[in-house]
Amino acid sequence: MPRTCDSSRSAAPRRPCTSATSRIPSVGLLLTLALLIGCQAKGTRFEILSFKDGPQSQVYTESFETGHFFIAADHNWSLAFEIAPNYVLPDDTPTGDAPADDDQQDTATPCVPIRMSQTLLIEVFWRAQPGRTHAESSQTNANIQYCLTAGREIISYEGAGFVSFKRSRDGRTLTGLVESSSLYPVRTVGAPVDLFGPCRLSGTFEARENRARVVAIQQGIRMKLGPVSAATYGMTSAN
Repeated sequence: MPRTCDSSRSAAPRRPCTSATSRIPSVGLLLTLALLIGCQAKGTRFEILSFKDGPQSQVYTESFETGHFFIAADHNWSLAFEIAPNYVLPDDTPTGDAPADDDQQDTATPCVPIRMSQTLLIEVFWRAQPGRTHAESSQTNANIQYCLTAGREIISYEGAGFVSFKRSRDGRTLTGLVESSSLYPVRTVGAPVDLFGPCRLSGTFEARENRARVVAIQQGIRMKLGPVSAATYGMTSAN
């Protein structure tokens, strides 16, 4: 059940908190990922098909804010999407109920929220034309990196995929699809829980041109994990 921090017991920002595990919170509450129930959503929305439990796959979905993009000097397209950090409580944080006896009152654990966020980075090396370029199962044109951060712990799912999009008439907005991708848990900081294992990511997105914001998000991830190398995924720039 969702919980709310008692601001008188915590120096953390006064934001609502929901239940989570002591490291990376449980799947449904870490990402506010809802189990996909068959409805198709518009806007910036991604689905994750997890193969962590082997052949018995599980599907999750998450909505992001409108993303940002810019075109680099090498003609690659860089896109960034994020869910702003929020705060959740560890599962073992007391709910505020009265202790069984007076001796336990002095040992109660204070409400200490965990700061969590999500980031999705996409680097497109050649532009597919919607309705013209057919995406085969083995065809890729982009590197994809999906990072989950909880406190100081991070896990990065990385791989390649096929991305197509259209640019608005004024050139300032992209609308598109991540048609297919294969991601794997590649890098970690600390000891995060691997929520998805090998997985596939797909979905729809909208992004507005904002070079400064994309670069800031990229640099933030690189400071935590180190730079992403195209060679990691067997991709090279296509001019």
